[in-house]
Amino acid sequence: MDIPFISSGALSRAHYALVRKVEIAASPSEADQHLLAEVEHVRDRLTRSASSARQVKECLVILLYCSMNSMGPLPDVEFALPHALNLAEAGHTVQDKRIGYLYCAEMMPKSHELQLMLVNTLRKDLESPDIAHICLALDVLIQVPSEDVIPAVRERLQDLLSHNSSHIRRRVLLAFRSLGVYENSILQDVVKKMRQRLEDPDPAVACAALAVSIKLLEAGIMSADRFRPILLKRLKEAWKVYQDGGLHLLLLSVLQVLRVVRPCFKSLLLISEILTGCVRLTHANAVIYQCFQVLACSDAHALLEAQESAGVPFVGRIRHLLVSEDVNDVYLFVSCLDYLEASLWAGTNPDTASVLEAWEVERVMQLLDSQDSTLRRKTLSVLRKVDYNIVESFYGQLLQASSSLSGPPEQEEAVSRLLEVISLLYADSGESYAQHLQKIVEVVETAVIDVKPHVLQTAVEDVLTKFRLASAEFRSGAIGVLAASLQLADDGKTLGPTMTVILPAVLCEYLDLSPLSPVEAMKRLSSLLPTHSASIQDVILLALLRIASGAEQIPDSVLGIVGKIREQGGRHIKRRCDQFIRISQSTAALHTILSQAKSYSLPDILVALESYEASPDAHATGSSRAEGTTSPDRPSSRASSRASHTAGKLRYKAYDAPRATPRLRAHPGSPALSAHSDSGSSRFVGQDADDALARTITAGDLALAGGQIELQELGKSAVETSPSLTSAMQALSMKKDEKLLPVPETDLIALESPFISDPPAVSQSQASSVAEEDFEAAWDRLQHGNLRGWCDSPIDVVVRRLQSLQRKMRVTPADEAPFQGDLKIFIPSEDASSARKEGLATLRLREGEEESCLWHLRCEDGDLRASIRTLLTDA
Repeated sequence: MDIPFISSGALSRAHYALVRKVEIAASPSEADQHLLAEVEHVRDRLTRSASSARQVKECLVILLYCSMNSMGPLPDVEFALPHALNLAEAGHTVQDKRIGYLYCAEMMPKSHELQLMLVNTLRKDLESPDIAHICLALDVLIQVPSEDVIPAVRERLQDLLSHNSSHIRRRVLLAFRSLGVYENSILQDVVKKMRQRLEDPDPAVACAALAVSIKLLEAGIMSADRFRPILLKRLKEAWKVYQDGGLHLLLLSVLQVLRVVRPCFKSLLLISEILTGCVRLTHANAVIYQCFQVLACSDAHALLEAQESAGVPFVGRIRHLLVSEDVNDVYLFVSCLDYLEASLWAGTNPDTASVLEAWEVERVMQLLDSQDSTLRRKTLSVLRKVDYNIVESFYGQLLQASSSLSGPPEQEEAVSRLLEVISLLYADSGESYAQHLQKIVEVVETAVIDVKPHVLQTAVEDVLTKFRLASAEFRSGAIGVLAASLQLADDGKTLGPTMTVILPAVLCEYLDLSPLSPVEAMKRLSSLLPTHSASIQDVILLALLRIASGAEQIPDSVLGIVGKIREQGGRHIKRRCDQFIRISQSTAALHTILSQAKSYSLPDILVALESYEASPDAHATGSSRAEGTTSPDRPSSRASSRASHTAGKLRYKAYDAPRATPRLRAHPGSPALSAHSDSGSSRFVGQDADDALARTITAGDLALAGGQIELQELGKSAVETSPSLTSAMQALSMKKDEKLLPVPETDLIALESPFISDPPAVSQSQASSVAEEDFEAAWDRLQHGNLRGWCDSPIDVVVRRLQSLQRKMRVTPADEAPFQGDLKIFIPSEDASSARKEGLATLRLREGEEESCLWHLRCEDGDLRASIRTLLTDA
């Protein structure tokens, strides 16, 4: 946030500082930590000493900000309700009272013990002669009505219906509408003055009266037959005002009420006149749209009579929209067609001629090829009402054209359009939808020659969205067909990657509707694991974990297949397999994960799983069962690779984090420190290869071990003074036949400043201090050369890539200042002058999920910045 405090709109410096900290937070969790800390600070501030109205107002605004911006649950903030209520009652200014009322409206439960005091405060302000105070109280009644407040304010609200202020008259009508939800009888108090308020000279008050009239009609308090003449009169007046250049707010409100009472014949003729007049008016699309919504609520026979009496069909009044260059006008035209029965304009009725000419019909058909998906879907809906066979024929042509495509983008577009058609054709039949879905995916996946079938992301998203919006009957029928395809896969029929992603996702979310038992579903899904890539295996394993919650026992065949996949997979799949084997056999762990998930969708299951894995007791249950499947060469969970950042995730006592040490010069005669064995596993000197600690490498160690050749030439004295650096070198030692990048004669990785001569002996604390000062000073100086981004490779790979620059680098571990949590890489200028910016660069790396990292580069040297950015984006 670069806006200064004076221009920020913040209520106070504390408010501004909090917003700034939240907006520059590196992650949502860090932002939540700031918000939680601020809530506790406000709690302490309000409870320790008496605060002025200004201080209370500041605290309430901060608490409201925290509640609106927190990603996770906040602690109880009801402790501030007494202060908010006092501010609403005794505030000296309207702003003070507004903030007090706002906090009560947002944070006070309806059953709270302070509700009675809030009612008394509202009653007091309603009796006030101050218009602003009355409006504030009415706003609260509109926003948070309750049945407890009705007896206290009912009589006063009746008096306020005739208040001189239009602001109060409008609000009191809306308050009656809100309170009428809890007690219909209160609406009867408005009936006597309804006609007077409908004819109010202020359009805003008249619109509020129209909104209340809808509630009166729905509650049966007012008769629709008696109300239609009043509406017709107001419709004529509103149309005249709009023609004279007035606002169309009142006209739209009257049309909205007509949808409830159904228009009479005279109203239909007036609507036809309004549609004709809208041709000459600009910005009349909203009025046209509302008119056709009213027509949709009318009887087809009455509409035919009105068309014949007016001499021009309703659709004929808006045909100019079809030829407009504005796509919004075209969409409005098609939407209006969709509101009317096809017999009124399409010529499907022998007694009614077609309104549109041949070229206009052709133009409507061309909309099926529009780039706007919303316009395509609306056109399909219109054509389906005209003739079902038209849409079926179009579907067949589109499917045939999709059998041969030029590339993946065309595949995504084709599958999207085909799914739009079947979603309309088979909107009520889940079985038919699923059958055509399988056919579409099979055709489109193989439509590109010489390209391996891949997951059609558009199809996955559209299908899952369709399932979430569909009825339970539709879902059940579709899942039955999809489950049957799993049986075909068991019989040897190949299941493509797209359907292999859709099936687990659907079963995971709607397992209760599946005809397959959980055990059978697990067996069939697990049989798909060996034939698909790691990304699809990840989806299947997550679904298996969810389905395991419904099985009494995990089949041995499933565990066997998962075990084989683990042996053949990479690090991520090994970790996911370990999670499944360990957690699926623990009912308590499964229950914990599923109870934490917001839903049973795959993304929510994944979030709950990772949250569970990050908890301290994640490996306490079932660890003995999974012990035999843990890799001997690397930890099963990626959390262990981040041990230096989060001590709570460790399952053993961590060794000391890397610290800054004096420059370590290699001596030609020094013996090399070899740390690799025939198996390629790394460990400390003198440590057994089976020791778990020998297999653990921190992010700091990975980065510090970049200068591999010189690290292997360190003397014995260096080993004694820098154990963490030695361990890092040993952890990343390479095989003898591995090709290394050329390394300059000077150290690539050195922890002291490159701008001073080699001291005979420098303590670790001194070297660390120098590194901190150099990096932070350079970081601040290079603030005009900012670059940020994500890298798909882990930190150690990024460090190795940076070595190809053939430049001296100094690395500060993530657990050391400055910027703790980020690995710091300092590339000094080649001329060793700290005052120059040419050739100078500072880089911060923060470890992300799934073997990725977030990088933040500051460098004002254009060539060097471009080189580093290329390495980071290609890594």
